[in-house]
Amino acid sequence: MPAIFITGVSSGIGYGTAKVFAQHGWNVAGTVLDINEDMDLKYIKNIKCYPLNVLDYENIPEVAKQVISDFGTVDVVMNNAGIGLLGPVECGTYEQILKILKVNLLGYIMVIKAFLPHMRQNGKGTIVNMGAANGKVIHPGLDYYCMTKAAIASMSEALLMELLPFGIDVKLIEPTGVKSNLGTTGTEILNSYLPEYKYFFEQQLPATMKIVDGEVPGHPGSHYDPIEPEQMGEIIYQAVTSGTKQFRFNNGTHAQQMFDDKARMSEQEYIDFYKDYFKAAAGAAHEYS
Repeated sequence: MPAIFITGVSSGIGYGTAKVFAQHGWNVAGTVLDINEDMDLKYIKNIKCYPLNVLDYENIPEVAKQVISDFGTVDVVMNNAGIGLLGPVECGTYEQILKILKVNLLGYIMVIKAFLPHMRQNGKGTIVNMGAANGKVIHPGLDYYCMTKAAIASMSEALLMELLPFGIDVKLIEPTGVKSNLGTTGTEILNSYLPEYKYFFEQQLPATMKIVDGEVPGHPGSHYDPIEPEQMGEIIYQAVTSGTKQFRFNNGTHAQQMFDDKARMSEQEYIDFYKDYFKAAAGAAHEYS
């Protein structure tokens, strides 16, 4: 029976993906922050949960070793655990910045490093990295989150080239609009301690949140309702098992419209378009009261 390792299965995409793979007959090893938390995944016979906080990077190799011992092999490693950070760059503290980098970027790297020797020895396997549409289409206020997702996209593309000679594939998932707690308990709001950012919080941030809520700039009346985690899990399952050589995957209309719009514009047209959408007029903050 094939096995998948997934970080962060207590909710959202990780939870939905764990259920889908289990339903398709896979063994699932999923990590949770609190192993004592009551969740229905624990009652599915081919799912086993392991306590892990990717901030504690020293523990990652030990968890990987235990998972391989328990299941005999790991065919897919999915980096999913992540956090958000909302607000202007200037308002982020060093500790807040370091945390999102450790969880959203360094955590991915350390998980991959922990499983690669096993996959190289087997001569097969797939790495699935959860990116985001925000790694490609950037919004003010999501600077730190976008930065980590853009880094994951770049790293994943490089890994694809490095690992295919070992028989190991890489898939990058770049969705928008999946029901999870990332936008609530999973996202820290930066304190607006600088009054100079009144323009940002009252004029620009609402525009960003419209996109997060499903609007596609330039498409009047557009709206995308978030899909269920299990629907996203099915997309990931197909990406892994269909035999496709495709590298990037999203979850449909909302993400694809934004990607297509960016692709059809020159870089300057794209910048000018979003300057207008986000009311990024030179000097506007100084004149705003």
